[in-house]
Amino acid sequence: MNTSQTTILNRTCHYMIAGALMLAAPIALAQDGNTTLGVGAGASITTGDNGTFVGYEAGNLFDRDSDNTMIGAFAGSLGSVGIDNTFVGTRAGMNNIGGDGVFIGSDAGVNNSNGVDNVFVGEEAGKNNTTGSDNVFIGEDAGYYNTTASRNTAVGNKALRMNTTGFGHTALGNEALYDTSTGLKNTGLGWAAGIDIGVGSLNTMVGAAAGMATEHANFNTFVGALAGWDNNRANGTTTATPT
Repeated sequence: MNTSQTTILNRTCHYMIAGALMLAAPIALAQDGNTTLGVGAGASITTGDNGTFVGYEAGNLFDRDSDNTMIGAFAGSLGSVGIDNTFVGTRAGMNNIGGDGVFIGSDAGVNNSNGVDNVFVGEEAGKNNTTGSDNVFIGEDAGYYNTTASRNTAVGNKALRMNTTGFGHTALGNEALYDTSTGLKNTGLGWAAGIDIGVGSLNTMVGAAAGMATEHANFNTFVGALAGWDNNRANGTTTATPT
């Protein structure tokens, strides 16, 4: 017998521990290296290999793609395709049909559909991302409202939280670039750096609360704690200009 292969005539397997159902999943006749544990986990596997599905309905609809790891209740449960994904946490990657995603934390990447090559770590990190790709969001609510934007990096709780379609941002620090929405290619390094930038683009703000009150501004560079904190007031407008 080839021990690397699952060969089961009764395609629904039930494993009981102390009278409790621990595993119930249909298994096709020739899958290699799959592990399923939990009611409905990996229940639709037909040709996919090297998958690990642990938790209630984890990877429930995945049928043919390989090299996926889904751990947690409903992790990846509504996706049907996608390879090389790792989802850990309740509802992590629940709607995913993209590939090469790493979503760790409750509701991390829960609404991701076709987005690929994303890393979301933290409760609700990248929660609303749908088709955005090549993003890294680490921290609770980091990149929370990102939908279609790509090539963003946000590290820190609520960093880049309000961004929806803006791309090319780098936000490092709690609430850095928090209110950026559709602006492009901003850099905020430090607690609350560029927190209120809105639709502004091509700004660099380095230091705790640097440029914190600058709204909708472009082409500014502020370095140091509280640098440029009153840029809006100094310019007498809600659309600040470089100083």
